[in-house]
Amino acid sequence: SPPLSLSLSREMKQELAEEGSRCSVLSKQPRFNERCCIRCCSPFTFLVNPKRPCLDCQYNVCKSCRTYSKLEKAWLCAACQKTRSVYHCLNLSVYLTE
Repeated sequence: SPPLSLSLSREMKQELAEEGSRCSVLSKQPRFNERCCIRCCSPFTFLVNPKRPCLDCQYNVCKSCRTYSKLEKAWLCAACQKTRSVYHCLNLSVYLTE
């Protein structure tokens, strides 16, 4: 059986691929992402739930689906943050096994 880190990374890759497919479909709807979060579909409101573009994917996301990167001074959506984490872990595991 594969190491836990490899099976987890496969699961995360599958999850991220599904998320990417869903976003691709939603983004084709006219102006959907201007009105709603591409990740959770909640509507944007000016003060309560403002939209912010993700640095990596450029989709607009709500406050629940993003984190702020102080280093880059920009917002990252949850999916792009997870993608970065997967690649970081994979690079680290390759480095540790060499």
